[in-house]
Amino acid sequence: MSHGLLRLVILSIIISTILSLSPRLEAAAHARRITDNSELAKGKQAQGAIGDFLLVNESIKIIIDDVRKHHGFAESGGNILDAASLPENVDALGQIFTFFGNEYPRQARYDRLEITHNGADGQAAVIRVFGADARDPFIKVTTDYRLEPGATHVQLTTTLTNSGTQTIPDFAVGDVIQWGRAQRFAPGHGREGAGRTLNLQWVAGLAENVSYGYFTAQGAISGPQGSNWSDFNVAKLSLAPGQSQTYSRYFAVGRGDVSSVSDVIFRLRHVETGLVKGAVVEAVTSAKVSGASIKIEQDGKPYSTILGRPDGTYSAWLPLGAYRLSATGYGRSGSTIRRLSLSRGQESIQDFALSKQGHVDFTIVDRISGRRLPAKLTFRGLGTTPDPDFGPAYQIPAANVVFSHTGNGSVILPPGLYEVTASRGIEYTIDRARLAVGADRPGAVHARLERVVNTTGYIAGDFHLHAENSPDSNISLRDKVIDLVAEGIEFAVATDHNYLTDYSKAIKDLQLESELKSTVGNEVTVSGKFHFNAFPLALQTGKPGQGAVAVLGKTPQQLFDEIRQNPGEEVIQINHPRAGSIGYFDTFKLDTDSGKSADPNYSDKFDAIEVFNGKRIFDAERVLQDWFNLLNRGYVYTATGNSDSHQIVGEEAGYPRNLVWVGKDNPADVRADEIVEAVRRHRIVVTNGPFIEFSAGPNFPMGSTVPGRRTAVTFDIKVQSAPWVDVAEVTLIGNGEVVERFLVDATASAIKFQRSIAVHPTRDTWYVVVVRGNTALAPVIPSDGGHEVTPLAFTNPIWIDVDGDGRFDPVIR
Repeated sequence: MSHGLLRLVILSIIISTILSLSPRLEAAAHARRITDNSELAKGKQAQGAIGDFLLVNESIKIIIDDVRKHHGFAESGGNILDAASLPENVDALGQIFTFFGNEYPRQARYDRLEITHNGADGQAAVIRVFGADARDPFIKVTTDYRLEPGATHVQLTTTLTNSGTQTIPDFAVGDVIQWGRAQRFAPGHGREGAGRTLNLQWVAGLAENVSYGYFTAQGAISGPQGSNWSDFNVAKLSLAPGQSQTYSRYFAVGRGDVSSVSDVIFRLRHVETGLVKGAVVEAVTSAKVSGASIKIEQDGKPYSTILGRPDGTYSAWLPLGAYRLSATGYGRSGSTIRRLSLSRGQESIQDFALSKQGHVDFTIVDRISGRRLPAKLTFRGLGTTPDPDFGPAYQIPAANVVFSHTGNGSVILPPGLYEVTASRGIEYTIDRARLAVGADRPGAVHARLERVVNTTGYIAGDFHLHAENSPDSNISLRDKVIDLVAEGIEFAVATDHNYLTDYSKAIKDLQLESELKSTVGNEVTVSGKFHFNAFPLALQTGKPGQGAVAVLGKTPQQLFDEIRQNPGEEVIQINHPRAGSIGYFDTFKLDTDSGKSADPNYSDKFDAIEVFNGKRIFDAERVLQDWFNLLNRGYVYTATGNSDSHQIVGEEAGYPRNLVWVGKDNPADVRADEIVEAVRRHRIVVTNGPFIEFSAGPNFPMGSTVPGRRTAVTFDIKVQSAPWVDVAEVTLIGNGEVVERFLVDATASAIKFQRSIAVHPTRDTWYVVVVRGNTALAPVIPSDGGHEVTPLAFTNPIWIDVDGDGRFDPVIR
């Protein structure tokens, strides 16, 4: 045999050997401890670190945090922290941890981790964690994370063992999903669902370059949903003493759409499917449209999405049935709706044509000075034009809203007919216009706004705000600051959960020092018990939570005391006190009628009550009554109102807000200690629209105690609002009872009501003014889960010391 022939034979054998081995080498799964940064996932949401644990194959990467750590609302490590599709390696997940007893945040608390199979034998890689129920240590818990070679999903199998002596009946088990930078998508609901309890066959989460799917092999998943979290129950287990029960579920990782995870869901749930495929092109040029999205509806409701490939083609498996399909591309319109009915074994080809992209140039200026203003533009489709979707609700631009800190710019949006509303918070007019955008005809918005509500001496503050350092929010600090100035907020308190955040660098980088001042705060979060805000606080870089107080095992009074050990004076504000498992008054069983709590650990040593939280008008009315009851008992808590904003659209910053009397109008001149002093002196008007001025003559402004008056006291009440903010009713309350109510006629004037009112109290009495409107504040403040948001505002009290003894004598002792 010649040398050349011999070399050829040897080369052939080598190639054959490599080819025979390559499927096994490529389709391997591995489990190991992370020792190098190159093993970590990328992306803004990624949280894994050296020392955590990795499950990886050629398709996906899963990172489980070390049990000695904990992130966000998890009480230990041992949970899925990051998940990425390969080769993109981008994570968008917050985290996943167990959900027990249908009681958030009851969960497994893990204390040990083992790699039970590292995958070296070509089989599945498995990581197992060991622990117990955080509420009941007699319920022992193990969870296996299993990744098969070639799989795009991980199986989670949790075993609970009752080591106690009592039977545990009907114990609900499931998982909490913190979606991070992914947007929840549920069949039949799409991206909607926050504030509801959903019963689903499966759920997905969508982000750029990665998507997620959560499901079980059979049956439903159900539970309450938040703006970017889901609490899912998947089974109920009954555990006799010594008995063990297991539940399993799956977590799939896709490439950014629903179909790349639903393909796995349908296969593992043994759902019969048919194939739909096609291509998307530009109508005029026939050029392939890269990255188009195919929207799929069933029974008129969102069912799935398919992400187009770079060459314009797409394909996906769907369960047998009837569907409507349409194509969208960023800034494009014109797709025809296709109807199809898939039967067994059928392959349906559906092609689409889209327009060229449209765009709009905009400028927003002050009507008087001509100065460009920070503002927001809300786009609503007219006729057959749908509302545009600029992107996720946590980044700018968001949903159908564009935010600008400079007052000018441009945005890409589909050709069509729109109504555009320019706004800048409650002190300004709005400017509405119709806008026609063509593929070859850019639109232009020239909006003029005027500050018509005179708030001289008051600063608009929001004391309850979340951004990227909260596990249930993902807004960048830059976008948060732009959002705040566009909504007319002038003083912001950063209050991430158990984390100290400082907006000042973002404010400086954006050159917005003249528009916005901020301070560092903390939403001290004792999950399952209560939340309270504390501010201002000193950032301690390098410490856990940047210096946030540790909360586990501490009573409210211990936490209050620890907060007050900070230098200077702090405000302690009880947040959303009637919010069930995170509301202080609810969890500590406070009866405000009697002023007593059934819990011996309840403490009344706080400064303020967040009476009005977000868009929750009904809840605010209830907490308003709680506050009135406590005032009647002699407590002097300051009422506040804050947005509790976790998203840019849907949970808008600044609604409601606090108009705080500091005697200054330039945010750059305001100090945090001046805000603290104003809170302590009750110099705050709470509002989502109307502005109230309330005094007992020039010497006794809101928050004052008027001494020794057995004669009439005259209150001066003035209510202003922008033309788009309705004022229908002004009510004077005394000691919790209606003293006088005035119906207000509609007027184009900013001054909606102005009157001097004489009262004749016969005993010590506190007075508050409440203003309500009937007309919804949309589109500036969109509805909340279908419930329109109407104007509501109220003052803090003026106390009348009728008997002149130098103090307010409680109405109820």
